[in-house]
Amino acid sequence: MSTPMEVDSSTDVDLYDSPEVPPIPTVHALIIGIDTYPKFHNLTGAARDARRFKKFVRNYLFAEESNIITLLNQAASREAILNGFEKLISNDKINQDDPIIIYFAGHGSRIEKPKEWEDDWPTVTPMIEMMCPSDLDPAAGSWESEEGRGIPDRTIAALLHRLSQKKGDNITLILDCCCSAGLDRGDTQYLTRGIAKPPRITAFCDDDIVKLAGPKADRGVQEGFWGKHHASHVLLAACGVNQEAKEVISTRCGVFTNELIKVLTREDVELNQLTYTSLMNQLRMPNFQTPHCEGQNIGRRLFNKWRSGANPAYIAGTTRTNPEGPGGVEATYVLHAGEVHGVVPGSTYAIHGINIDEEETPDFNPPLCNAIVGSVTSFTAQLRCVPLEVDTDSPPNIPEVFYAKRLTEGEEARQFIVYCNDARWFSSVISADVHRALGFTFISPLSNPQSLNPELADLRVTYTPQRVSFERKTGTLVSDFVGTRYRDFFPPHQAKYKLKDVIRAALRFKLHLSKQQSSSGDKAVQGVLKTKVWFELKELDSSNYEGRKPIGRNILLHADPNQSSKAPKSKQDIVSDRVVASQDPDEGMDDSTVTLEVKRWYTLIIHNDSDTPLYPYVAFFDPGMLQIDFWYTPAIGGEAPGSNGGPAQVDFPLPAKSTLGIGYGESSTSPWTFEFAEGDNCDIGYFKIYLTTKNSDFSSVAQDTPFTAPDFNSLSNDTNTNIQDDRGDEEKVVGDAWIARTLVVKQVPEGQGHGS
Repeated sequence: MSTPMEVDSSTDVDLYDSPEVPPIPTVHALIIGIDTYPKFHNLTGAARDARRFKKFVRNYLFAEESNIITLLNQAASREAILNGFEKLISNDKINQDDPIIIYFAGHGSRIEKPKEWEDDWPTVTPMIEMMCPSDLDPAAGSWESEEGRGIPDRTIAALLHRLSQKKGDNITLILDCCCSAGLDRGDTQYLTRGIAKPPRITAFCDDDIVKLAGPKADRGVQEGFWGKHHASHVLLAACGVNQEAKEVISTRCGVFTNELIKVLTREDVELNQLTYTSLMNQLRMPNFQTPHCEGQNIGRRLFNKWRSGANPAYIAGTTRTNPEGPGGVEATYVLHAGEVHGVVPGSTYAIHGINIDEEETPDFNPPLCNAIVGSVTSFTAQLRCVPLEVDTDSPPNIPEVFYAKRLTEGEEARQFIVYCNDARWFSSVISADVHRALGFTFISPLSNPQSLNPELADLRVTYTPQRVSFERKTGTLVSDFVGTRYRDFFPPHQAKYKLKDVIRAALRFKLHLSKQQSSSGDKAVQGVLKTKVWFELKELDSSNYEGRKPIGRNILLHADPNQSSKAPKSKQDIVSDRVVASQDPDEGMDDSTVTLEVKRWYTLIIHNDSDTPLYPYVAFFDPGMLQIDFWYTPAIGGEAPGSNGGPAQVDFPLPAKSTLGIGYGESSTSPWTFEFAEGDNCDIGYFKIYLTTKNSDFSSVAQDTPFTAPDFNSLSNDTNTNIQDDRGDEEKVVGDAWIARTLVVKQVPEGQGHGS
């Protein structure tokens, strides 16, 4: 186990040297810290952490004393904490979208959920999480009032929703407590911020608060403290659901809070340039405690929704140093994206210090150097950095955590063919540098017309003086079902600014959709996943949103409906046919094509019968708009380079021998449903289901549609690089594996689908 010195909690953080300019607008805060629990074991550092965090809010965020509600020790009773939320909701001084921070340090716990909450409050397990106020009383389980009980996640979520409805969603919830019902277990270095046997929660607990938040279908918040789909706030949590938050006995400070404040007040950290995700990347936590960052808005700047947030095109990387290298201190650079994210050897990236762009200031985040991708594993890639100036031998100054932005595609891009009927116009828009960076193959009537077949091109561009239109390859499932023409076109004066974006989007769309696992990764694990994981796609009962349940047969099966809810009886029945990712879906996947009706609700149920816990990711590929949108991703854990230099493991959303329903129940995500674009009466798309053995960030895979009017204020030229390939070898990590399955989804009017 790490020592206090190793987790860097032995040194208190000096908070008196603060910046001169407020980095964000007026801040309001509710700060709670509890050491004294008269009926349970006391802590030593929670109240102190709350005081230190308040000092940070005052000195670095320039919050007025009158804007901060502080509840310490006995003052932090159940009633006082709930009243603190109510004061924020009713505070007329808080303007719409002012930053609001809620900080809690103290005991947390988990307890069995009242069975009456099953329909209203579905959870991954039969347990709920709680904040523990100072007046928590074990005897509370013997009476029916709420006095002396914990504050359940359902109550906190309802309060946060009301707060966001009144004041906006610029809310940050910071929890330095357990949600694992931990025990001290005689540890002499740490205290655990958790209570193992809290008083039970009654079925009617805080019903008045929950009802004020309105129907669950309108609340827009994820159940519990956890979830990527929180719309009301961003959560920063000290640990995962099944971990323990620790405080160091000798220094009386929480491991998480100390590290958080240390990063936020570090001299080399620009507070106004941090996003929630880049903050998590900076934290250095011990292996036994992994912080979490969750919510829809984790790409925003810290406590600030007004300025541009994280650009998803930036991929995090870390610098690893080896003091015993042949030249003294030797550094290697690891990109935290790999084969599953579409990274290929030979592609090039620009290395940046932060993950933010500012359109009005092009030089806001300049590149530090360029880098070439060498060896690629399932989830990482090695980079070789090259200085921007050719005549310098000085190594680039790259921070421990950096961000990489793709400049050029690898060799796979050259398999993408673009045709244009007017080669001169095309070449006047796509310069040689841009062409080289994107890497596609171009054909036109001027290039070998005897053997030219434009319909075989992946993207066909037709130029006329009136408009520029785009078509896809003929003879595919998409073209046969909805035609070859894309939904939108541009007038020529706009097309010259958007042509590059359309080509890039179409190229990346094809690469990600057709990408299959190859030589990297653990083959044995991949083999197990291919035979032990299976899917069901079912309709949901649309008569009751809150009580939605799967109904009918497994739409993926063309067998006896009586077998629809069962695992395949033989491996050949469905496992090899329905789970293992097939070849390029564009080349034919009739066995995986389903027809679904618009305005109905659907759920994907993933059964993990293997002994390997998994992370599932579900992306929807819209071939009409060239958009890739992730409809399900697990939570994001904190980056913890520590001993292995990579992202830390977080709680597995799909444990071994378990089932996950996406669109209802335990995942608490919205049901899948489809609508037609105006004027359409049919559509088609692809679901790609990734199953990985490690938590990964797929934000670099997602892409918006390029078919939008150009923003003339944000146009910039592509950077061309003159760097050469240098491929190295990196040892494969046993256990790294991923598989993917692609489903073709035809969308038809009601009454013409699977149930007709």
